Amino acid sequence: MQLMPAKILFTSTSSMSTTQSVLQRELTTHYEKLYQDTLSDSPRKSRFSLANTLLCELDRRGTGSIIINLGAGRQQLELDMIHMINAAPVNERNHLKRLFNSSKYFTTDVATLNPRKLPWQIRSRENVRHIRNAHQSLAFATESVDIAISNLSLDFALDKMVALREVNRVLKERGCLLVNLHHPRLIKHFIQTRSKVLEHPFIQYVMGNKHFYNNEEEINGCFRAAGFCDVYITLETDGLDNWWQVKAIK
Repeated sequence: MQLMPAKILFTSTSSMSTTQSVLQRELTTHYEKLYQDTLSDSPRKSRFSLANTLLCELDRRGTGSIIINLGAGRQQLELDMIHMINAAPVNERNHLKRLFNSSKYFTTDVATLNPRKLPWQIRSRENVRHIRNAHQSLAFATESVDIAISNLSLDFALDKMVALREVNRVLKERGCLLVNLHHPRLIKHFIQTRSKVLEHPFIQYVMGNKHFYNNEEEINGCFRAAGFCDVYITLETDGLDNWWQVKAIK
């Protein structure tokens, strides 16, 4: 797989408390085990909605975009997007392929992934590369990225504001973050069904620190405090899960 130019990448570290470091390791271990057997643990509708939004943004920006997917897991969203492109009418399909193929696309996750477990439709592409990377310390240079996306992952960051400021840092001027965020009803569902998910230390940390946004005002305030100037928010559902869909412009 072809690597990005070295000037795009940099190495940085982020300070964490002992508790946060332990939770980060717990989360990493959990997802490394999960991804051995599971391609994705997110709602299909949330992935398709975000993939469609990304394609629309690529169409608006034209060729040559640099894209990062934060918390991408085993690249199920990218696989869904390839299927969407291939299912489009011929003229539109060729246009979308040109946009996607001309982009430089990074997927990131805290988990170390086995390359053989990634979809062959994605790992065979020279313009796509996976990096092991936490949200709080992104391995990208300042103002080097056009579009950042994240599906139900960014609000699991140990420090949401640090993560959002990191995304804002790496985005170019007028770059955008397209993100789906969990709704608090998710936790209520876990409680009502007495799900074993609640026993996971990281979920307990998330619940205890009120990581999920309750309303649009909270989201708007948090994203603007992180440096975004325009924030657009909708509440989406697939009938079971609920999530906030956000587009934030730097």
